[in-house]
Amino acid sequence: MLDFLLWVQRFAQNLSKSLSSVVKILVLSKKPKTMVKRSNDEAVILANGPSLDTMIEESIDFLNDKDLVCVNHFPSTEYFERLKPRYLISSAPDLWRDDIEPFYMRQSDNLFETLSRKTTWDLIFYFPFEARKYKRWQSFLEKNSLIKIVYYNTTPIEGWKPFRH
Repeated sequence: MLDFLLWVQRFAQNLSKSLSSVVKILVLSKKPKTMVKRSNDEAVILANGPSLDTMIEESIDFLNDKDLVCVNHFPSTEYFERLKPRYLISSAPDLWRDDIEPFYMRQSDNLFETLSRKTTWDLIFYFPFEARKYKRWQSFLEKNSLIKIVYYNTTPIEGWKPFRH
């Protein structure tokens, strides 16, 4: 009997979370205006971390002929211009928000100025929809027509695993 009650409880929780997620999707999510077609069958994500320099130097030939995806502050590295990633993805609110500490404001302004100045190839920048309402970062990137911004949803999805995935 206890097993059945636990099953009912989990079922009710998953049902509640799934229904709540559907409502969030309908209310909070935006439909992207454009979908970007990939240019290559293979992609490599260049995640920030202490081993990135070593991985790049040891695997530079492996990175050729692949779509490179970089994250957050990668444009501030020496590898940005050398590798010319096709995509940049960020979800860090400190990059677009205006109500942040001055240190982070300077960091993000520096990132966007560097990104605008260094990008001499087509780059697709994935950024959360929420960032659209903040203009500070946009003033840097509007100077470079090679950077295309594609907004994505950050709506959290909860509930049954098949629904989440």
